[in-house]
Amino acid sequence: AIVNTCQKTIHKVLWESQKAVAYRASLSSQNSIPENLIQKGLEALSELKKQAKSYGATNFKGVATSAFRRAENGKKIIDYFNKILKINIRIISQDEEAELGYSGAMLQVKKPLILWDIGGGSMQMLYKSKNEKLSYKSKLASISFRDYLISEVQRKSLRTFESPNPVNETELDKALNFLNKRIPQELDGKLQARLKGGEVFGIGGVHRHAVAGLVGSDSWTTKTLKSSLEKILKKTDSQLGGGEFVSTKVSNAILVLGMMEATGISQVKSLNVNLTDGILVKK
Repeated sequence: AIVNTCQKTIHKVLWESQKAVAYRASLSSQNSIPENLIQKGLEALSELKKQAKSYGATNFKGVATSAFRRAENGKKIIDYFNKILKINIRIISQDEEAELGYSGAMLQVKKPLILWDIGGGSMQMLYKSKNEKLSYKSKLASISFRDYLISEVQRKSLRTFESPNPVNETELDKALNFLNKRIPQELDGKLQARLKGGEVFGIGGVHRHAVAGLVGSDSWTTKTLKSSLEKILKKTDSQLGGGEFVSTKVSNAILVLGMMEATGISQVKSLNVNLTDGILVKK
């Protein structure tokens, strides 16, 4: 992108791409990211850097989030990537993750907002105004909630099962009940009040691709999401179309629906924003 670092604005996005590497999913049954994924990640970053350079990029930086905070070899891997690729990547805290997402969202909304970001292993909500800052942090996220569905609801081994599909109505009810009991206990009362009826913006792949793709819209209510979710229950991975993200297709929808019900969020609007937007404008 062409970035105005003084005004902290993105003048023009020249190129955008993504490559999936299942770092967080690999930690479901072990504490370290395996060698094959380290090499896959190196190849993915190398290719992305090569493509970015072809568009004239001269400054390269990035952030590593929940998988690298959790993995025993997380720092070692990032140091390795930086050394080989000459990219300034750093492991950030969950608070920094929320702030970067918020900065990216503000580029589009340009007013105080309630941000909701769901990643593979962490979830953040953040609201800021001149006089107030309210936040929520959780390790419940795309992969961790999928694993909860498999291990705690379905009582299956994560070493044997990588997908909860097919998910039935009883399992859906159990998962929703879990969220409805847990989340209000963790949520700050002031943020809960803001969420009820407030304008909530969702960023990241779970909102932008998984849920928006399921409901066929960039915004949804609990009613429209529940209706779409019911259509994908009792279906296997192959019946759901397969693909790299099929194991979280149902669980992502359950997580978002359950969070909306537990917090009183009436509607979510997804933004085409990720942490990269925040990184680009951060000095």
